[in-house]
Amino acid sequence: MGWSCSREAGKTMDRWADACFKQTGSSNTYLHKGQKRFWEQSRTEHADGAITGQIYEFVGETSAKHVGSFRIEGNGDVTRGPKL
Repeated sequence: MGWSCSREAGKTMDRWADACFKQTGSSNTYLHKGQKRFWEQSRTEHADGAITGQIYEFVGETSAKHVGSFRIEGNGDVTRGPKL
């Protein structure tokens, strides 16, 4: 059994991935005020088609700390998270 989300939420996540790749060469890593951050989506499947996950900031080259979370609603709106 696989994981799914709404089409609109998926399109928003695709736009995030494109913006990250253009900025850093990685589909889930971006720069925020000069600091390198990355996001990881949750494997939780939401009945409304939303996508949720966690945001981390690199500490050195091999560690990261949790700095927040995100939520892309089923309609594609970002209600919590980075403004990519």
